Amino acid sequence: MESSKPPVGWERAYKAIKEYRRNNIAPVDTMGCGCLAEEPSDKITPQTSRFQSLVALMLSSQTKDHVTAAAIQNLRQILPGGLNLDSVLQAKEELLDKCIFKVGFHRKKVTYLKQAAKICKEEYDGDIPNTAEGLMKLPGVGPKMVVFSYFLIKKF
Repeated sequence: MESSKPPVGWERAYKAIKEYRRNNIAPVDTMGCGCLAEEPSDKITPQTSRFQSLVALMLSSQTKDHVTAAAIQNLRQILPGGLNLDSVLQAKEELLDKCIFKVGFHRKKVTYLKQAAKICKEEYDGDIPNTAEGLMKLPGVGPKMVVFSYFLIKKF
């Protein structure tokens, strides 16, 4: 049976990392999946912003932050209408793959993106699921993403 106790010394390590990060910016701070979605505005809806965050989350697995950021930018620029649920649904898999080909496991992720977009359209009225459990049921979103899934839910 696994112990539920935290590792010895974790608080000291956490404090040291927190102090170091106050003055040292990491790629995740500027191009991690948590900051890649456009903010809701007169150009995009809150639902589109959440969908963009979901796409960034799905692409980020096994991929460096700068590669994920470039893929999101490609999707915004190349997909007709920008990066939104309908543009992903309407795009051919070849076009999506062209946009994200540098992302790890890009061919599989294209399939996941299409499937997740369809589920969001049909089962969530064009929005993303509003629970961690619902998000993790989407193809390509796993339990290791639960922390960021919580961030997505908080955007509701």
